[in-house]
Amino acid sequence: MKAFYTVIASFFLVFIIQSTEAQNSIVFDTKEIGTATNFDFDISLNNADEIAGLQFDITFNAAVFELVNGHQLASRADSHTLAVSNPSEGVIRVLVYSDANAAIRGNSGVIINLKLKSKTLPGTFNVNDDALVVSSPEQTAVSATIETGAVKVLGPILNITSSEVNFGRVPIGSGPQRTVSIKNDGNLDLALTGINTITPFSIQESFPISIAPNSSKNLTLNVNSGSKYNSSETVRFQNNDADPLRKIKTVVLKAEVFAVNEIRIGAGNGEINTAIEIPVVIENMEPFNGFQFDIKLPNDITYVENSLVFSDRLDGHSVSASLINPTTLRFLGYSSSNKNFKGTAGTVFSFQLKPNVSSGNYPLRIEEAILTHTSLGDILSDAYNGAIQINAPNLSLSTSLISYGTVPITETRETTIRLSNSGSATLNINEVMYDATALSLDVKLPLVIEAGQFEEVKLTFTPKTAGNFSKAISFRHNGADVQNVLNVSATIFSPNYVLVENVKSYKDQINKIQIVLKNNDAVKGVQFDVELPIGFRMDVDAIRKTESTSDFSLVGSQQNNTAYRIILYSSDNSIIATGDTAIIELPVFIEDTVALGDYEFQFLNTVISDVNNKNISSTILEKGLIIVALKDSDGDGVADDEDTCADTPAGETVDSNGCATSQVDSDGDGVTDDKDTCADTPAGETVDSNGCSDTSLRVKDEVFDESIFLFPNPVLNILSIESEVSPILKVQFYSIVGEKVKEIKSNFNSIITNDLSRGIYLLQIYSDKGITNKRLIKN
Repeated sequence: MKAFYTVIASFFLVFIIQSTEAQNSIVFDTKEIGTATNFDFDISLNNADEIAGLQFDITFNAAVFELVNGHQLASRADSHTLAVSNPSEGVIRVLVYSDANAAIRGNSGVIINLKLKSKTLPGTFNVNDDALVVSSPEQTAVSATIETGAVKVLGPILNITSSEVNFGRVPIGSGPQRTVSIKNDGNLDLALTGINTITPFSIQESFPISIAPNSSKNLTLNVNSGSKYNSSETVRFQNNDADPLRKIKTVVLKAEVFAVNEIRIGAGNGEINTAIEIPVVIENMEPFNGFQFDIKLPNDITYVENSLVFSDRLDGHSVSASLINPTTLRFLGYSSSNKNFKGTAGTVFSFQLKPNVSSGNYPLRIEEAILTHTSLGDILSDAYNGAIQINAPNLSLSTSLISYGTVPITETRETTIRLSNSGSATLNINEVMYDATALSLDVKLPLVIEAGQFEEVKLTFTPKTAGNFSKAISFRHNGADVQNVLNVSATIFSPNYVLVENVKSYKDQINKIQIVLKNNDAVKGVQFDVELPIGFRMDVDAIRKTESTSDFSLVGSQQNNTAYRIILYSSDNSIIATGDTAIIELPVFIEDTVALGDYEFQFLNTVISDVNNKNISSTILEKGLIIVALKDSDGDGVADDEDTCADTPAGETVDSNGCATSQVDSDGDGVTDDKDTCADTPAGETVDSNGCSDTSLRVKDEVFDESIFLFPNPVLNILSIESEVSPILKVQFYSIVGEKVKEIKSNFNSIITNDLSRGIYLLQIYSDKGITNKRLIKN
């Protein structure tokens, strides 16, 4: 039982302690007040424990409040002492204590009444705490918290977003308006009750004007533009903002009202190299009797002398134009009797300009302008630039430089040139200047190209002499540039070189390969090193001259396993004339290990001597090929290892086995197929010289045999067989070895033969009249 009471007591103690910690609090006041107002700020104490003293700091916005005198303790603490101080800006230190350590009476309610005064900044501001210390009558610390408060200061805030409104230059008689924005940043309505006198300015809206919190209003400003003046006025708003500095915020209003007296240079347009008229307009609210101004002329736009044309606004006035430098045109107008020009608007005079420029819009800038009156002086308010729009052709070449590089004198080069008119007027190309000895153009003059169009011409370059070539082609036209230049360059050489003749060669035998000299100049001697492919070798002692070089001496030597040096020279001034000449025959053995294919000989250190013993060797323009192929002894197109019919007579067509009809007897009747008109003669039957037995000639009607037509014969893709007397029933195709390879039973006038190999076939054609035989050649 004792243990049970102990547990209960412990629990109660913990509960009391925890409750004490949670229930001792100091509460700051929360309230609303006006600006510049004294007010009480109450601080309450809610306590569960006995409290004898307390100290804390209150932090606040010093721009919003200030501390005044008369602070008091409530009756709960009438036996205590209150000390209030201001140790630093924005901090109030509060101390409540008892010399006898007496406890503050009661457990809740106001304990302190502070005296504060609001300033002139409206808004809601927090009142916070710092450095809280609470003690008991036993002088022990007591845990406590502070609930912070807030003070809402009520009032408007005048905020003018602009400090100046400048109307700028205002023409007489115009009615410009501007706005000024007034904003209320406070939490009570802002009242604008009036303004000071701001003549010649005015505000369009009527006063009073109310602006809700956090709102703004645009006020319309007017200016009186009835006469010339330059004015600056300051507007002040009468308002209910309590802050003395905000209350007197102002806006400066400015305006310069002027009389419109303007010189305007007009605009003109036209084509290149034609006179274009430009008007000069003067608009004046005030009278004038003289003027002077300069116009800056764009490059290549010139003044047309004596082109001034005067309007009826002149009344005995003199107007002149003169160039004071190449690009400055000065105009001067005056009256010797100080008469005013007539009217208040319109053209005073015009002048002409002649452009020689590309298409475009060019400014006519006016400078140093004055507009004068004898008594008013210079009354010019503004001067405006003019412009001249030019429509001109513009020639664009697809290229300005053609470099042909290295060109043999024996060849020509061609290039297509596009001539485009990128301008805005018709282009006329009336002359093309160039060196006609080497260059030619297929152009017909004059060449007319409309704006946005093009023409293509072909340039042909035909070299005449060796050396460097550099010439210009000049296209003369009516554009601003007058001409466009196309530069053509090349390095021309006379081709003199050696190469192997294209030849088919065979493995495991000696092949005779000719060296060809291609020369544009007469040649007295040739020397070169030739590098043979791997597997090729040559017996230098067996090198031979050709018939064309029989009068020359020939020396050959082996440099290494694959390289040979060959010298062909003349000791009696013999020459090799220009052309393509076989000069040397090389005996080249090709080993059996060499793969089939195309091979090149490499020529190095080539020296070709002309009649003056000058080396004229040039770039090689072509190369010959040694084509290593399987041997075809009878030249029928079928290699020996696949050719079953050797020694085919030259020119005869063979099948895939290399056999011509003159070499095959398909039906074994003793007559070769080229003479056998009766295929498939039965074995053992006696035939005539045409290879026909009595059986194979069993045709009921010779007329049918003669009526059969095969065409085309030889055939490539489609064969047509027709009979004029009896319908064909079927056609059988036999190879020259007697094998039936095809049979057709319909569509005899369009028989597809793509599936047949090249060679000779015997056709048996069946009808109700009998059978007839025809021979067909398939290409």
